[in-house]
Amino acid sequence: SGRVDPVTAARIGKVLGVDALILSTLTTLNVAEVGGISVGPLTVKGVKAEVIITGRVVDATTAEIKDSFEARGEEIEASIKVSDLQGLSFGTTAFNKSVVGKCIREAVENFARNIISNPDRLMTHQIELRGKVVKIVGSKLIVDIGSRSGVRERMTGKLIRMVEVEELQQYVSVPIGEVQVYSVNPDTCILEVLWAEEAPMEGDYVDLISLK
Repeated sequence: SGRVDPVTAARIGKVLGVDALILSTLTTLNVAEVGGISVGPLTVKGVKAEVIITGRVVDATTAEIKDSFEARGEEIEASIKVSDLQGLSFGTTAFNKSVVGKCIREAVENFARNIISNPDRLMTHQIELRGKVVKIVGSKLIVDIGSRSGVRERMTGKLIRMVEVEELQQYVSVPIGEVQVYSVNPDTCILEVLWAEEAPMEGDYVDLISLK
């Protein structure tokens, strides 16, 4: 409807205590008579309905639009006319069983499925967890942060080496590979190296990304 913009959504999100809100808009609703519908050996006329719903994921803290997507629904019903749909009230059983009602339901289901299949789009805040490699056992790295710090299995991150730059008189963080959490303990975790330009060493660091 356009009544709730991203700024208003952010205010609502703060009141509700959530990280993100989803704003949806019914952008397209087309209903038209069509021909060439095959029903067994016959070809008849009917009605085709098309619905498009667009959605935006809004950060409840900053009002920033983090992601957008759309969902479609399409239904065809034979042997009816557009005039047959006149007088149907939205939300009634008759409307829900109509070609328009079925089309809207399909679009809404696709909309929800789109969100469920990619929940990370709702996680708007990234927190970087830095840990130190304290031991290397075979191909696994033992790091000094664990579940108490927010580490979870399957998280990924960068393998970092601190390189001293004499000209700058300081150390610089240089990414040399990518790692993934293999297992987690309260205060430690075990990582596996996905790839690395150089062999990992004790004293290297890892930066893991946590989405909240």
